[in-house]
Amino acid sequence: MNLIASPSRSSGLEKDGDTLKDFKVQEEYRDFIQGKLDSCLQKFPPSGDATQSTQRTEVEQNILILFRKLREGISSSHRKDEFALEVYETSLVLATLFRTPLQATTTLSYLLPGLYYASSSESLRQQGRLSITLISLLHHLVAAYPSQAPFHQHLPIIPASFLPRGSQASKWISSIASALRTNDYMKLGALTQLSAIQEATSGTNEKLATPSPSESHLKSSTRHLDPGLANEALLTLVDALRTKARARIWLTLRSAYRELWCQSEYDTSEWLESTLALKSLKAGQASTDAGMWLGEREKEGDVRKKEGSDSRWILIKPKQ
Repeated sequence: MNLIASPSRSSGLEKDGDTLKDFKVQEEYRDFIQGKLDSCLQKFPPSGDATQSTQRTEVEQNILILFRKLREGISSSHRKDEFALEVYETSLVLATLFRTPLQATTTLSYLLPGLYYASSSESLRQQGRLSITLISLLHHLVAAYPSQAPFHQHLPIIPASFLPRGSQASKWISSIASALRTNDYMKLGALTQLSAIQEATSGTNEKLATPSPSESHLKSSTRHLDPGLANEALLTLVDALRTKARARIWLTLRSAYRELWCQSEYDTSEWLESTLALKSLKAGQASTDAGMWLGEREKEGDVRKKEGSDSRWILIKPKQ
């Protein structure tokens, strides 16, 4: 299976150049990729340690290459059914989880709205794709940050069935964009808490939870996007957005304050952790507290401990 030629590279000249245009071969190839993916996720679970080793990167990138080859076969064969949707949706989710934004952008440009509008999938017409819609919007906010032009260009083309206007999810994503645009960091921190995310994605037909073992080993022809992976991808994007916003928030704090007291009798530490959104969104990852954060920033020359104190920090003004 690894040796099957990519349609785009063979141009029909190689003897098996059109192999991946065959629907049955596509489904067999998808099963082959799933074996690789299962092994990868077992060894490097998305909710586990986010440390990116060379081995992990190689495994993840190889899986993305296999999915890209399969997408080329699907595109060349003009396939637009449930199978095609799952391949493109999973490709988007994995590109997000594996932190490969360029592949996510490429996949998204074909998937939404193009493939969704042309799809023959009955389930798509019935309930839409809330998780993928939110992932797509968050992707644009992260990839173009601080610009929101791609986000606002993408938002109007989303069908109302995918993101009902006035719904919790619609209000949530719009509020996040507004908080970023107005530099309302306290609001952004509240909106990106796990409870707020769960509230925004509740009340839909799509449950953001890990499927049962029996569901995760379905045949290719009936396979659907893994909601557990979709949830992890959404959290990954929210975390990436918080990281980008945190850098700007920190510059603002360094400009506005001369000193921070992080003593137990004061709530400065709690305020700082909330303002910088330091609490981890993923259960398997430890949160960073105020002391750890300031210690890291001290190494970067942003702060220094006040002489004779372990809880008072002098903030170094950013260079103009």
